[in-house]
Amino acid sequence: MTKEEIIKFIEKELIIYLKSGKLSINPYLKDLNFNIDNLEKLLKIHFLLDEEVLSYIKSLKINIKRLNTSIAKEEILTKGNIRGNILWHKSIIKRYNINPKDCSIFICKENFKNHIAKENIVLNELLKILYEIVTETSDLIYDNYDLDKEVLLKNINVYKKNIYLSKIEEKYITDKMINSVINSRNKFYSQSAKLLKRYKKILNLNKEEVENLFKRTFIDILNDWTLFELYWVVRIIKENTKNAKLYILDDKNTKVAEWRDNENIYTIYHNSTGSNEISFKVDLEEISDIENIVINKRREIINETNNIAKKIFPNIRERYSKVFNGRPDILIEIRNINDKKLNKVVIGEVKYTKDTNNIIQGIKELLEYIKFIKYKQNNKYEYFSELDIDLEVEGLLLSDNLILKITDS
Repeated sequence: MTKEEIIKFIEKELIIYLKSGKLSINPYLKDLNFNIDNLEKLLKIHFLLDEEVLSYIKSLKINIKRLNTSIAKEEILTKGNIRGNILWHKSIIKRYNINPKDCSIFICKENFKNHIAKENIVLNELLKILYEIVTETSDLIYDNYDLDKEVLLKNINVYKKNIYLSKIEEKYITDKMINSVINSRNKFYSQSAKLLKRYKKILNLNKEEVENLFKRTFIDILNDWTLFELYWVVRIIKENTKNAKLYILDDKNTKVAEWRDNENIYTIYHNSTGSNEISFKVDLEEISDIENIVINKRREIINETNNIAKKIFPNIRERYSKVFNGRPDILIEIRNINDKKLNKVVIGEVKYTKDTNNIIQGIKELLEYIKFIKYKQNNKYEYFSELDIDLEVEGLLLSDNLILKITDS
């Protein structure tokens, strides 16, 4: 399969992918699946990744200096000084009420600039939204797409420091108000209103706006191996259900989707060891009592690795102590729908190759997962083969032109 064929097959599901990649344009994206956990978070991040939004934030420092004002008049009480026009009739009454002999008391009408115009109310609402998105978005997102978080924070912080915008109280903003500001002659206000209107449509899941957003901010996965692994993840999902709930795939989450039938709940992971009930770790202490030249050599390798690492990195705390520590390309946990207990695990090893040696290496890796998989029982991890409960494990070797099923024998 070519990269283009793979992307075409999985592009609708790829919108959940927020790991390392390159922002690009995909004009053919449509009919997206919105059954996504924490969809609002995903939409907000993609809104921030939109080039127009990024440019808008970067130009804030200059544009925010030119806020619209209106002239308002306010009656004020002064003593010993005059500000604006004197209201003599009211001044005399005020003196009589306070101190008839005090001629320094005046009621004046003063003109002042009012920044609480509808343009600034709309602007303030958009900037509040952008501030929250910029500050709440994980640093990993900025790193993955080569965005300078410090520059964005510096620009968006201008909004927080603006004394006039800080005086604007929260107010319900109507569509009529936004549309009115869109027609403003001031390009900055007009653009602000357009972005706010677009944001609201996106969060209300307006199909056209959401699809256009993902078209503009499509994440192109540069690593072909990763792309092919995700192809198989999506293919497994599509072949088993039409009602999967998708999850955001970022640097913290590896769960791709979950679905259920009348009997079971299925959870599929990518590049993951799954839930904390499962482990693929084999510690050095597990072979400490075994005397064998190969095992002895293995112990020597691990001990010497730690000694050399300690010399190079004297402050290192974690010791290398694993004989095996695997992480499957694909892992599916199948649980009983009633008691939620695990009853089967499917492990997928993906090889984007037709090379015989690589395929054989994949078989070896898959068998390692099958043999070394453990289940947490009574706060202790035990090998599936030694459990007193019925837990099934199945392996799948998945390549471009081969599907091989392997079970523990």
